[in-house]
Amino acid sequence: MAHLWSRLRFPIFPHSHRFGPFRQVVSVVEPKKPTNRSVSVDAEGNPIQTFTYVSEPLGNPPEHGYGWPRLDFEQAVGRGEWVIKRKLGWGMSSSIWLAFDQTHKRYVAIKALKSSENIRAKRGDSFEFEALQAVTVTKTPSPHVLQLYAAFNLPGKGRDGNHLCYVTQLHGGNVLRLIGDGTLPFPLAKRIILHSLRGIAHTHKHGYIHTDIKLDNILFSCNMSNEDITSLLISDPSRRHDPEDSPDGIVQAAVSQPFPLPSFDDAMKRTFLLGDFSVALPLSNQSPRLIAIPPHRPPENMILSPWDEKTDIWQFGCLVRASTPTLNANNDSDIHNKAYEVVTGQWLFDWETRPEYGLTLETNLLYQMMNVTGERFSVAELSKGQKSGDYFDSDGNLFSKPPYMDKNYSFKMKKLKHLNDADIASTSRFLSRCLRLDPADRPSAVDLLSDPFFVGVD
Repeated sequence: MAHLWSRLRFPIFPHSHRFGPFRQVVSVVEPKKPTNRSVSVDAEGNPIQTFTYVSEPLGNPPEHGYGWPRLDFEQAVGRGEWVIKRKLGWGMSSSIWLAFDQTHKRYVAIKALKSSENIRAKRGDSFEFEALQAVTVTKTPSPHVLQLYAAFNLPGKGRDGNHLCYVTQLHGGNVLRLIGDGTLPFPLAKRIILHSLRGIAHTHKHGYIHTDIKLDNILFSCNMSNEDITSLLISDPSRRHDPEDSPDGIVQAAVSQPFPLPSFDDAMKRTFLLGDFSVALPLSNQSPRLIAIPPHRPPENMILSPWDEKTDIWQFGCLVRASTPTLNANNDSDIHNKAYEVVTGQWLFDWETRPEYGLTLETNLLYQMMNVTGERFSVAELSKGQKSGDYFDSDGNLFSKPPYMDKNYSFKMKKLKHLNDADIASTSRFLSRCLRLDPADRPSAVDLLSDPFFVGVD
């Protein structure tokens, strides 16, 4: 299935592309002719090109928010210190590559940013490098945050521009992939939650707000040796997709080949850590901008009132909801059966409209927040929000005045037969501390670390 961003349309314009030497680590086969470009005509009779991609849309203009890196296998980067081996994955702002560190004789991960991120950094809108430095270069480093080894600029191909690259320790993958179409046992969920909270506390201690706490930004350690990884590269060689057309000529994306997933027993031995600081902000920078994915967006941010590191606590509370323990204890492979996120197996908040109550996407999210927490926005709190007047009347009521319902954490979790009463009670108490409408009422990450929810958790 094509990715959300994989179908792009551009006016036709001439382009050329020069190919340099290319070294493959697999046998060379006759390349297929690209079939991902089609031409149509708009209402004014102008020809329009449409490109459909199987992976990240390479060869598209950075000035339009694209510019993913085009790296070759066995390419030496960063003054020749690191050699690219394979692509582990890609995301909204970058692609992640397995590389060999020729100086320290170890495998590392390289996060290569799309070149449009360099434009963002030059505008002063990105603090990823500063945040990674802050959490790494410290007298008390934490194993629960991503460690930065080095950074360098890589000249891009064609019209791509430069790519800022971060060299970090190698990780085994992220929790979103670990869950996959499956569920997590409660003990593993609590381990992930504890380790993530330690990472958040460390980040706050060193002056930064993460602002994007979600499952794909929680990573886990890699337990493979150099010999293990080399053997994997031999037995499962790095691959490329078929050639594709792009506005900048023919491109050929690398296939994402992440490491094998661990079993439950192995996962319980892994260290979980906070990663992807691409939208992190200094504690001193609390600009009125929207942050987080909508279902995790904190209430103070929804109404655009002042916010601080307590936004991470709200997002963290939203994260604490997906680990229905339905595993067969005798079959570790069952770790990848049906699930949604880390204690209840479902989203806490839905990003959808409720026409029957006259609720838009935004007002329905605010409505759910009040139903789940059992709280109401105070007039004093609403008076701080730039957008409060879009949603609430002068008495603090949503304009459409929907009926309020008791749908708190316990109500939702009692529907899950695989959580016992003690698990439901302890999780509900913990959530009730994280998810408070007024950020001043939420505890700090350090305070949460001593919660009874974590008794016996390593």
